[in-house]
Amino acid sequence: MLVPGERMLAGTRVVRRHWGDHFRATHGVLVATDRRLLYAGVLPRSLLGTSDGPPLIERIAVPLDTLLEVSEPPSLPGGWERLTIRHGETTARFSVAAAAHDRALAVVAIATRARDMAAARAARELFLQDSLSALPPPSPMMHVVRAGETVIGIAARYGLSPEELMERNGLASDRVRAGQRLTVREFRRVGSMVEAY
Repeated sequence: MLVPGERMLAGTRVVRRHWGDHFRATHGVLVATDRRLLYAGVLPRSLLGTSDGPPLIERIAVPLDTLLEVSEPPSLPGGWERLTIRHGETTARFSVAAAAHDRALAVVAIATRARDMAAARAARELFLQDSLSALPPPSPMMHVVRAGETVIGIAARYGLSPEELMERNGLASDRVRAGQRLTVREFRRVGSMVEAY
């Protein structure tokens, strides 16, 4: 179930019982990798008869993200512990032998640390987006008219029509004088992005 480059960090043997067949257990392994929690278990044979085919494998793969909840295993009667994983609509409950307590805690610690790091990273990104959104847009780009320049030439230089340049600067005619400052670009902030118009 590992993808290329994925590394296994901790794992433990677990037992899973399904609500419709509580008396027969699915034995498997729960593994924490550097990317996901993975579970693979061998489903028990059918009660209705034997099958000559290979055993059925149950698989669960859950990303280590902010939606992940992994409960630390509390003790159950008979020397077992209960480990529960929740991620969105997925809830999986496993029983862990008391002898595997430390390995189960290692899986929980890796999943919890990864979830907390993902939440901190998301909070930093949101703070950065909010900070950028709160900044004012840059000042307009200005053009200082030189002797001999015309409205038509200045407008063409900045990809504007003469009418747009005149409207942007409140000019009543197409006459400009040397030293006059004209707005040729204005900026607005859309979220964290700045766009010119």
